[in-house]
Amino acid sequence: MTTRNRAPSFDLKQAVAGNRLAGLWRLMSGYQASYAAATFTLALSALSKTVTYLLLRYLIDQVIGQGQSWRLPLVGLGFVILAA
Repeated sequence: MTTRNRAPSFDLKQAVAGNRLAGLWRLMSGYQASYAAATFTLALSALSKTVTYLLLRYLIDQVIGQGQSWRLPLVGLGFVILAA
């Protein structure tokens, strides 16, 4: 016989009454670590996307625009690291 991992039961009206942030925290009971991990990975993804655009700007303005072709392999490595 298997047992299921179920979230604790609570009164929904009491959970969302009052402070909205505290109510949201109570609604997530049992899944708070999953939500925190998802929020962290979403922030990491947004940060890496932003850095990709900044690196692209650097590639165009500094490396190609000023003819510093010796930096091209480093910029390429930066793109590979951000993609990973």
